[in-house]
Amino acid sequence: GTVEDTSSGRSYGWVMYYSSNCKIIDSVASDGRHNYLVQGSDNCDIINCTSINDRISGIDVHGVGGTKIRIMGCRVLGGDLKYGNNRSGIRVGNSSHVVADTDVLVKDNLISGFTKSGDSAIDIVGPSSNTIIQGNSIYDCYNGITNTGNNTDRGATTGMGGTITAYEMTTQTIDRVIVRDNTFTNITNKLCRFETGDLASEIVTPAPRSKSVNTIELHDNTAINCFGAFDFDAITKLNATNNTVVAPANTTHNMFTIEKCNNVFLSRNTSRDLSTCIVLDDCLNPKVIGNDFGNTIVGTSGTTSGLVAFDNADAEPIEYISGITTSTVFTGAYIDISTSTIPTITDGAQVQYTTFTAA
Repeated sequence: GTVEDTSSGRSYGWVMYYSSNCKIIDSVASDGRHNYLVQGSDNCDIINCTSINDRISGIDVHGVGGTKIRIMGCRVLGGDLKYGNNRSGIRVGNSSHVVADTDVLVKDNLISGFTKSGDSAIDIVGPSSNTIIQGNSIYDCYNGITNTGNNTDRGATTGMGGTITAYEMTTQTIDRVIVRDNTFTNITNKLCRFETGDLASEIVTPAPRSKSVNTIELHDNTAINCFGAFDFDAITKLNATNNTVVAPANTTHNMFTIEKCNNVFLSRNTSRDLSTCIVLDDCLNPKVIGNDFGNTIVGTSGTTSGLVAFDNADAEPIEYISGITTSTVFTGAYIDISTSTIPTITDGAQVQYTTFTAA
């Protein structure tokens, strides 16, 4: 039937409120504000379900302390409906709810058709903690995986337990997101975009409110025929290994664009078709080791220092654009790996070298 009211708290499809050990299986919902919603619940599943043409989110883990929520094997399809600034296939967290969602698994889902500007296949919103995004097929979307930050539709008005309100929660924190074994196809903007910063569009007191992102683990993902990059700005820690870009839709885009991140480890990532694979801007002591970039360049700018760039399979010189301390600048010269120590790389290794030998 026709949806008459799409305002807050209306036009929901399948819902689990404050539930334990419940499941929604093999169901279909369409045209809702949220087609599936789980809030304040424990150990609940949404499995093998279909969401079609949502207005804000197809499947939404809606905050208020939800834990051990699993979204698996679902089809989430966008369409021509959209309400507000940001729409997503699957969303974890709610900026209007103070207590974070924890231990949410988003696995083996097919997400497609979120093509409007600002749309994302998967959106992680603070506060939330320990979210795993694994084995999903994401295609024909504007963005792949993002953190939009605030719920601009509702503002921040919901009080939890009468002790604190979202007005007082000046920072929305996303703590540890694992993104692994996903396939991105035909993404027209960002593959991933996580950032820390002010939420200028939110009109609340006190202001400004901000969003904060801690650890991002990015492993074994593949992007095919996509525009855009894995894009990170001012997050606390980034560990990215074994990611691959194949047949990019635009070879002038980067594989990684990383700004103001002070704990970065990149290893065994592959892309042979991009003009610049990695851009590091204002990052302190990044570790970029053992990647396969073919004939492309590792570029840095801003005030980056202490770059580790051993054995990245670069046929071209490693290029330092500007702002690099003199002890690490080898513009136009190869790093002579024959006389430099090649570290043994293990997952999550934090290796730092301050001097190199130039050929």
